[in-house]
Amino acid sequence: NVDYEKPAFWDNLLEGKKYYLFFGTMNYIKGIHTVCKAAELFLDKYPDRYIVLLGPNSNKLPLDDNHVDSYGLMEHLVVRHKENIIFMESIYNKKWLNYILREAIACLMPSRIDNFPNTCVEAMANGAIVFGTNGASFEQLIVDGENGFLCERDDYKGLVEKMCNLES
Repeated sequence: NVDYEKPAFWDNLLEGKKYYLFFGTMNYIKGIHTVCKAAELFLDKYPDRYIVLLGPNSNKLPLDDNHVDSYGLMEHLVVRHKENIIFMESIYNKKWLNYILREAIACLMPSRIDNFPNTCVEAMANGAIVFGTNGASFEQLIVDGENGFLCERDDYKGLVEKMCNLES
């Protein structure tokens, strides 16, 4: 039994928006770079959708010869749809997080490496569709096309293709 509570900020930030959710630490291991690369391509096809990034920022993401934080990477890679990207800090109110998970179209979790993806279990417990990565333990929880979707590691085009399949 999962408890839900509409977050205090909902009406001002997410009300009426159709969004895909990335939640967790926004770092390279968790695949934030794949989400950033996929965002522009996906939003070109579905400009009425949003990408919500919820969790702690990371400042060690490679970009050219430098390192940037996740905001900087998204800023660099998403040019035409910046208004469709919503960054949120971590939420520690479990009922609020459950509400955000429940309202998402799906959760994006293209991890490069994972042991047992607790975020996947949490999302699925809230009825969310999960896009996970083959070979990063998600295949132990997801049957591709049945209860979620599996993509290959670092394959942002494959992620976009699966997202588009869900939309059609």
